[in-house]
Amino acid sequence: MEVVGLVVGTVGFLPLAKECLQLASNHIGPSKHDTTELERLSGWLDDIIQTTSILHPLLKSGDAGGQPLHAQHIEGLGYYTDPMYVIQETKQYFGQIGKSMDEVRDTLGELSQAVDDSRSTAKVMQGHFQCHVEAENRQMVLDWISTRKFVLEQTDLLITRYEGIGTWFLECQNFKTWLSSPGSDERCRILFCLDGIEAGKTIITATVVNHRSEYRDRDDVAFAYVNCDYKNRFLDTSSSLLRSILRQVLEAFPSLPGELKKMHERKDPLPSTAVKMILRETINMIPSCIIVIDAIDELEVFGSNERERVLDIIDDLRQQSNVRLFITSRQIDSISCRFDPTNSLVQEVRAETQDFGTYLGGRVQNLSPLLRRHPDLRKKVKNVIISIVDGIRLADYLTPKTRFLLAHLFLDAFREDLNVPAVSKRLAEIQRDVQYAQSLPNDGNDWKRQLLCKAYDKVLDRIKMQEHGDLAMEILGWITHAKRLLKAHELITAVSLNHHGQPDSDKMY
Repeated sequence: MEVVGLVVGTVGFLPLAKECLQLASNHIGPSKHDTTELERLSGWLDDIIQTTSILHPLLKSGDAGGQPLHAQHIEGLGYYTDPMYVIQETKQYFGQIGKSMDEVRDTLGELSQAVDDSRSTAKVMQGHFQCHVEAENRQMVLDWISTRKFVLEQTDLLITRYEGIGTWFLECQNFKTWLSSPGSDERCRILFCLDGIEAGKTIITATVVNHRSEYRDRDDVAFAYVNCDYKNRFLDTSSSLLRSILRQVLEAFPSLPGELKKMHERKDPLPSTAVKMILRETINMIPSCIIVIDAIDELEVFGSNERERVLDIIDDLRQQSNVRLFITSRQIDSISCRFDPTNSLVQEVRAETQDFGTYLGGRVQNLSPLLRRHPDLRKKVKNVIISIVDGIRLADYLTPKTRFLLAHLFLDAFREDLNVPAVSKRLAEIQRDVQYAQSLPNDGNDWKRQLLCKAYDKVLDRIKMQEHGDLAMEILGWITHAKRLLKAHELITAVSLNHHGQPDSDKMY
């Protein structure tokens, strides 16, 4: 019976040992997490299986009535009986390892996904950082070329707020031809607006700039605008204007030319000849380029030749078939001779009463709650100002800019009027001022000067009555007498100067 029990036990032991060995192999073979203990256990199980395989036939033959087993063999079988418990426990152990490894695999999978997500996030962040660095470098190069920014005067920007001002010009045939003609027609690539009596060329320029602003966000069109102002005559050199045009054209491109960036890195000088070459090459890289140069007649410093240099630049630009030029000027022979009807579209700029009426209608409507509530009173204010500023007697002498300026000053006075009698009183005061101006001789500018002075005096009186009126007057003084446009930090320093002309930190705002 003892032998029978050993046979039965060994027969059951053999597949159990093989299963344990297979479990060990599963974790030792393909696993990256091998241990010495598992390897040793696997070797031990393998020895048991080999030995059992040898004994198993002998046990079967003994059980079938063959020769009885030697006592030493029986003792050996007893040795294998004791580890049966260990083998069973080992199987359970490997089962637990399997479960643990499954959990580890799941965890490693989640960790791998997290690593992939982190890697993707890092790439996105790296891309954003790279874009930020490239944007900063781009800005540095653009500022190296020019920091001049041209903005339209406040009175001219009113066209962007009151629909209809200047639309008559957009409907004229020369403007339509300038926009739609093929680039092969050199004559139609330049529109020269001639203003003999200051009929409002800057207002027309503002209309065109506002109309063409739709191109600023297009990838196939570059747009540049410069304004020549006698007040900035020491800044508005041919080189300064040319650099500003180049900068604005480059802003239409997502990336800057590589050679230009190398020049900036090497801190190479950027002479006008280099600017012209880069501008020419850059313009050739885009389908269309629109360049607006306003009031070229004001570009003149005594003893200089800046105006002629700018005219030469225009002659160079007009040779490129994808460039359209819009130029305005007063009637000056040395300028007009460059733009005759044989080589340019020439458009005379004239004053339009409808522009003034459109402006007044929109301005009065939004002036004060009182005028919004009383349409009849609003109409009366509008008609009185039109009769004063754009009447038959004054219309022949007031330029459009002066008419808009006077209307602006007169209308601002009505902001503080809270009732109908106050508005009526204000209208009477304005009419008295105009009557006084009309009584002066009209062979000079005395009447105009008096009319403007009275309007300005009342504006200054309102400023002085404000909480910080003294500071406002000091700021106006610096702005008025400055030889050039002041930057914000320069103005802050100016108003903080002490009696010795030194900045006083205690007076800084």
